[in-house]
Amino acid sequence: MKKFLFRLWLMTLVVFTLDWLIVGLKLLNGDYNIAIGAYVALACVVILALYPLYRAFSHKCPYCGKLLASSGRYCPHCGRELTK
Repeated sequence: MKKFLFRLWLMTLVVFTLDWLIVGLKLLNGDYNIAIGAYVALACVVILALYPLYRAFSHKCPYCGKLLASSGRYCPHCGRELTK
């Protein structure tokens, strides 16, 4: 699941970059009809913003279930060694 979400986040970043490249080129050519590009960018920004929040609140110790603030080798709550 984590790899899928990371790939989705990465693909969203690429789509966002390409979308704003296209919007920029349209603006340079004098075409100010960029509503669709703005909606695509808004959807991308939402996905890009939610992924770090998901990562921050989903990293839990497999033994005690408490949230881990860092990616250390041992759980600070129960002291057991974390496996990857």
